[in-house]
Amino acid sequence: MLSTSVFPQNHWTACGFDPTTILPRASYAAVNVDNHLWVYGGYYFSAPSHLNDLLTFNITEHAWSPVVANSSSRPSSRYGHTMVSWNGQLLVFGGKLLENESTVDQLWQFDISQREWSLVNYSADFGLTHPNLTISNLALFGHSADIVRSANGTEMMVVMFGYNSAVHFSPFVYEYNPQTKTWSFPPTNGVWIGGLFGHSSVYDTASNTIFVHGGYTSSPKNKLSSSTYAYDPVRRTFTKLASSDIPRFLHAAVLVDGVMYVYGGNTHNDTSSSTGALCYSPDAMSYSLACDR
Repeated sequence: MLSTSVFPQNHWTACGFDPTTILPRASYAAVNVDNHLWVYGGYYFSAPSHLNDLLTFNITEHAWSPVVANSSSRPSSRYGHTMVSWNGQLLVFGGKLLENESTVDQLWQFDISQREWSLVNYSADFGLTHPNLTISNLALFGHSADIVRSANGTEMMVVMFGYNSAVHFSPFVYEYNPQTKTWSFPPTNGVWIGGLFGHSSVYDTASNTIFVHGGYTSSPKNKLSSSTYAYDPVRRTFTKLASSDIPRFLHAAVLVDGVMYVYGGNTHNDTSSSTGALCYSPDAMSYSLACDR
């Protein structure tokens, strides 16, 4: 389980930033590439239209830097999107646009070496719209995305759950092949999850497994979840694991040496599963993959 050798100081350290160049934000997307944290977008309550910026944080030097793109096109301001790293590219998917609060199915690609944005023209073998509706299946926000190994060893992006204005809490899993620029809609099996929003996911390379925790769920009724699931992307199977017994959504999670660390989130939304009167939690929790506790 948790070892003090992982974080021997066992306390938080504040990393300063220049508020004139780096604005605080919520519901942004972040990914670690070569010890640099890349951050894109998010919601800033005083000036939301400003947040279509891309930033890097040097983890070793504790230094923030704005990224200047060489391309004239770039994604517009959004929040609730995801971002993953693949083959020298940052893939930004979905989210809600700040300009009109519409949820989109856009996939943007940022070339790290060339410093260029491009909108990906992808295809989907299952069709992009719900029957009798004009709303895209892939128009999601509050979802999760992870790069995993597929059955034939290639890498793909697995997008789980989120909110879609046609189906509301999406119970679906989608796969995107970045090499062929193609989406697929595979059948899943195992434990049924009736849709999640604002959950967290981490990918364990050793077991090729995605671990999903928490979120706002619609099944069996709208409530906060404290559940933990494992998803095998090869067998496309969900398995239910130990619960934290502390429901939350809009939290963050990372995986370090076989331990999933979960931080923060909203623990109160006037449902029967809410805990306490405060909306947001300072809790830091840990989950051992090996011990399932």
